[in-house]
Amino acid sequence: MTLNLNWSISLMSHAVSPTAPRRLGILQTTSLVTGNLVGSGVFLLPATLALFGNLSLIAWLLTGLGALMLAWIFAQMSLSYPQNGGPHHFVTEAFGQKYGYWVAWGYWVLSWISNAALIVAAVSYIGPLLGNLSSFQILALELGILCVITLINILGIQIAGKFEFIMTSLKLIPLVCIPLAGLYFIDWSTLSFSLPDTEMKFDGLKSAMFLTIWAFVGLETATVTGGEIKNPTKTIPFATLCGTGLALLVYLLGSFVMLNLLGAEPLSVSKAPYADLAGLLFGGSWTTLIAIAAIICCLGSFNGWTMVVGRIAQGAADQKLFPSFFAKTDKNGTPVISLLISASCTLPMLILSLREDLISQFNLIIDVSITLILLIYAACIFAFFKLFYKKIQAQHIAIGIGSLCFVFFSIWAAGIKMIMLSLILLILGLPMYLLQRKHALYRTLNTELTPNT
Repeated sequence: MTLNLNWSISLMSHAVSPTAPRRLGILQTTSLVTGNLVGSGVFLLPATLALFGNLSLIAWLLTGLGALMLAWIFAQMSLSYPQNGGPHHFVTEAFGQKYGYWVAWGYWVLSWISNAALIVAAVSYIGPLLGNLSSFQILALELGILCVITLINILGIQIAGKFEFIMTSLKLIPLVCIPLAGLYFIDWSTLSFSLPDTEMKFDGLKSAMFLTIWAFVGLETATVTGGEIKNPTKTIPFATLCGTGLALLVYLLGSFVMLNLLGAEPLSVSKAPYADLAGLLFGGSWTTLIAIAAIICCLGSFNGWTMVVGRIAQGAADQKLFPSFFAKTDKNGTPVISLLISASCTLPMLILSLREDLISQFNLIIDVSITLILLIYAACIFAFFKLFYKKIQAQHIAIGIGSLCFVFFSIWAAGIKMIMLSLILLILGLPMYLLQRKHALYRTLNTELTPNT
């Protein structure tokens, strides 16, 4: 897919302030996208998908194609709107603040909910290394992770960006090197690409794609930190497409090699697929090393989403969608208050996940939040058509329609229950919306009543 960087888009009316600190370079921004996509699920998805056999590989290809088209949409919009905020900024520019608020609210909420899930996943890998932990020890460990990563981000996006690059590099080493080594041991002459009966193909493909779709949530995250990225009109499109492509490569390569070396049935019951693959290739036990890699994976993703969640609220406040205190920054341009509030919102979710009788509710909230971001993606695609309809070309229309079909399929696969629950999650933002409308009305009346000077 070719990215057209030659659109005649004026940046004059949407230029970022020249005094805004720009800390993230192309490596850090690409690692942000890749790190947010390659999260804790990468270590278990091959096993989860194994029973679908070769259908899972087709699912990865189709989902990856849809994700790349969606990444292209965000890359194009970032050329004209490279400020902090991302999705809600695009929707506000296209349809106004009323619609932009709901996108900002939904995206902000699902981001700190996802952060809770990443912390829980990290501790689940740390626990076996430390022995049996009590609920109090688990919570203390989770709070420690929350505080340390939040502090790293408060110190500045440059430090957080360097940390993200290191963590993403470390996580990619085993995820790429082990499957690459496995390619040497595959007997290519006996490869079989048989598929199930026709009646099972569609249902199996739908279920497999439903699982793979979640792996690409976060492909838009470079656009959220746009105001702090060096040369954003080149860096954001490259990072968005390259990061999405790297994530697809990691997932597809791992699944292909494991299916052919471990076999579908043994792989489906594996609790540590990458450890089993490494043991088969090199001998010995790799469980501890892979657990450490999984911890690094979770912490890296949590750091990346922490960078994002603070800028979502900051960008929304800059557009007067959120209260103004979210927009306050320190001398380095870091939205400290926004980061602290987002971290505080994550805390109740961590407490919720401690009780076994509430774990199912916690997982339900995660699923609902993921469904919500699919609705946000749909809104962004419509914003793309609205913003660029005068200069859009035939191939761009095709990509836009393709990405819209991909998102609508994903929403349909989620089911009506998840859609309704995600709308309820949106409604929880009504008090803040009414408060902001009240403030906006007050500002308007105050302006009209103040004599011109």
